[in-house]
Amino acid sequence: MKYYISDLHFFHDNIIRFENRPFKDMYEMITSMVERWNETVTPADEVYVLGDVFFKVKDSRQCVAIMKALNGTKYCIRGNHDKWLRNETIVSKFASVKDMDYIKDNGRMIMLCHYPMESWCARSHGSYMLYGHVHSNWGSISRALPNRYNVCCEVLNYRPHTLDELIVDDMDYKNKPGSPRINGEAHQRESEE
Repeated sequence: MKYYISDLHFFHDNIIRFENRPFKDMYEMITSMVERWNETVTPADEVYVLGDVFFKVKDSRQCVAIMKALNGTKYCIRGNHDKWLRNETIVSKFASVKDMDYIKDNGRMIMLCHYPMESWCARSHGSYMLYGHVHSNWGSISRALPNRYNVCCEVLNYRPHTLDELIVDDMDYKNKPGSPRINGEAHQRESEE
């Protein structure tokens, strides 16, 4: 099975405060996120991490230990905080590292990038676009395009999700009372402004 997540920011103390993450400190955050990951992902699964895995790496051995602890085969899409990619020891724990990628998931084409895009290959033919970078500060504008999903860990309850889970979560959001209606009048008005 394929899973997706972004912006883990392991070893970033301030991300807890910046994003109001529900952890008392960095160590609790790392422990909890590894547990949630492994409750979801089996060793046979694949996980695409769409950037910002680690932040300000001081000891590559700690990064390697986390990578070994996380279930599944891991693929990295480079993010803006991924300076650790200069360290071959850490990089070797990923099956691949790319700036962006197109993959197929159960016959569905997916564009993977750290940054949200307005347009991507085969968008008008039903392809999907998964992105990170914006954390929880994405608002309704990021949901304005069909088949485009934020996979930042803050909006996924700190565990990887499948494409099907992302689709269901998005439908639940759009059908919630008070949420902006994305396809229809509300989207039309936004595009005219």
